[in-house]
Amino acid sequence: MNILSTLVNLFTLPGRCRCFAVITLLLGLAVSAPSLGAQVYPLSENSWDNPEFVKRFLGSYGVHTRVEPEITREEHAFFEELVETIDEDIEGAIERLRGRITPESSAPLDYTLASLLLQQGRHDQAVRHYRNAIRKFPNFMRAYKNLGLAHLQLNQFAEAIPHLVKAIELGDGDGNTYGLLAYAYLNEGRPQSALDAYRIAYVLRPENSDWKVGKAHALGLIGNYRESAAILRELIEERPQHRPFWLTRANALIELGREGEAAAHLEFIKRMDMADAQSFRLLGDIYMNAQLPELALENYLAALRDDGRLPVPASLRTARNMTRFGAFDQASMFIDQVFAVHADALTDEQQAELYNLQAEIALGQGDDERAAGILQEVVRVDPLNGEALILLGDYYTRQEDFEEAEFYYERAQNSDRHRVDALIQHARMRVAQRNYGKAVELLEEAQSLRPRRNVEQYLNAVRSAHQASL
Repeated sequence: MNILSTLVNLFTLPGRCRCFAVITLLLGLAVSAPSLGAQVYPLSENSWDNPEFVKRFLGSYGVHTRVEPEITREEHAFFEELVETIDEDIEGAIERLRGRITPESSAPLDYTLASLLLQQGRHDQAVRHYRNAIRKFPNFMRAYKNLGLAHLQLNQFAEAIPHLVKAIELGDGDGNTYGLLAYAYLNEGRPQSALDAYRIAYVLRPENSDWKVGKAHALGLIGNYRESAAILRELIEERPQHRPFWLTRANALIELGREGEAAAHLEFIKRMDMADAQSFRLLGDIYMNAQLPELALENYLAALRDDGRLPVPASLRTARNMTRFGAFDQASMFIDQVFAVHADALTDEQQAELYNLQAEIALGQGDDERAAGILQEVVRVDPLNGEALILLGDYYTRQEDFEEAEFYYERAQNSDRHRVDALIQHARMRVAQRNYGKAVELLEEAQSLRPRRNVEQYLNAVRSAHQASL
């Protein structure tokens, strides 16, 4: 069992949909980080009722003419009038801007309208008006930056990347821009690019813990678990009540082979009443891997009973792993609870898989008759259930009823999903009959469909036995 597979998707990326809840971007200075950490710039610093903000806003255009468009004297007067009412009536301000914008008006009008729409959560409209601003002034650095942010708000990470890169190319050296770019790369499955950007973001904005979180996650995704664990330790010391830090570090420790420390992290989460279905299941996996099935079962059951409930697919994987480990008593109790907890959610196929596992458990416990009864019922309901057909073949092989066993193996061989396994089990039955020639044929067909080293070794041994029998 590979318990490290549980690492996938356990770490929740920062913020995603709610990470930019307060947008203070009208000046392009206050890029909000995915909000696991504190807001970098207080809202009051960039509010329209702050004279300093208004002064900076109105005085910024045309200062750096390569990346900032100029506004006319009339537009400057319009802005001064607009800011007097914007906090009290933002919808009115939006409508006044719409009425003022023409194909000939300057880019800052489109930019300001887009920023107000972004602040209101109207992201699609904001994207359209940022694009208009860029069409009017192609080097508008702040518009590229905020356009990238608007795409992030819409979870359009691939679309955000080129705009954030363009802002940086035009001279935006703000750490938050690099951090947002890293966040987009991370969500696009490009962890090395994300790591490069996070490193710059953290150097420029060390007070922003979100970039540290992102850096730790990117390090884990590229396999640098040691450095990832070290960063997460710092984060835990800063915010010991934040469960995701403990959980993610536990995963990193597992990857480093330090499962005892990982278990200690997860037990701490339990004692602090911060555990959820994911952390319960991960702790159960650690105990199962350590051959402590009772402790594993305790945590697996807690995962099932958690408010978030272990999802059906994860429940099935857990039941399968416990059965494969030979923890039959614990697996049987867990499966009973899966039926109880997910009674209304199980599909026919999922129910059949659980019945198959119950039959496998019965076989493992030596209760062949009970196993056969369960499997016959599965096959009656689902005649093409390859796994049940193979298990029935195994049952009749042990009963030395080879004719009946062959019947079920051949039926299972008609299932694309189970053909290879059915061929191998059929070959084992032929070996039990000392019919080595037929066994060789079956194993060669299995290898032609899906080559496996252990099957190749078995095939060679059977070939040798066949040669010796001639």
